[in-house]
Amino acid sequence: MLPAMSNGYARIAAWLRLPLGRALLSVEAAAVRPVIEELFGLHVLQLGHWSEADELINSARAQHRAIIGCRSGGPAAMVCKPSQTAIASDSVDAVLLPHTLELDPEPHDVLRETERILIGEGSVVVIGFNPWSSFGVRRSLSNHRFPPGVRGFISERRLCDWLRLLGFEIGGVQRLFYRLPINSKGLLERTTGLERVGASVWSRLGASYVVRARKRVFAKVQIKRVKRLRRGVVPGLVEPTTRISE
Repeated sequence: MLPAMSNGYARIAAWLRLPLGRALLSVEAAAVRPVIEELFGLHVLQLGHWSEADELINSARAQHRAIIGCRSGGPAAMVCKPSQTAIASDSVDAVLLPHTLELDPEPHDVLRETERILIGEGSVVVIGFNPWSSFGVRRSLSNHRFPPGVRGFISERRLCDWLRLLGFEIGGVQRLFYRLPINSKGLLERTTGLERVGASVWSRLGASYVVRARKRVFAKVQIKRVKRLRRGVVPGLVEPTTRISE
């Protein structure tokens, strides 16, 4: 499975060197940077490759930043499946998933692994493709081979449902990249103004989105507290009653 995943990442890496891929990566990096700058703690991880460098997480305010990928080379500090990291549970402060769920054959397992390794109140930032965009239309017309190596688009709404089921609280959604999916450097440069117009006029049609979420632990703490109260907080106290003594 790992060699197949590596081939998929190799194809997307080649696509990101084309004019359209470079334009998309530039917009995504600019959008993610202020989000990543807000992340702090001991450990911040990026699961999966999305470029040949570490520009997506290098602005995180953490003592340790690392990229975990499924192919050797580049900035990856460890090579393994994103769904099986062998990292200790409750040990990572923040995780970045740059299109990882769309490149991995087991997106649910990747999210479960992310939840496992995150500390309580830890953050996850997910970058994904919007199936209801010009990129989605282009993918349908190219027999689902666009962008190359991407297994499938996951809608923003579907992703948020998955995160909530795992106990995450959605912190915000940002949509971006409104230019047509054409590999023309000149046309892409001349239509940069569509980013500003699209964000205000037809924001839901952005080709890419960024979802921020936080791992919540309040529910578990509340359940434990209720159980303790039922056993009695102070031994010897008489249970309250609603019967009126005569």
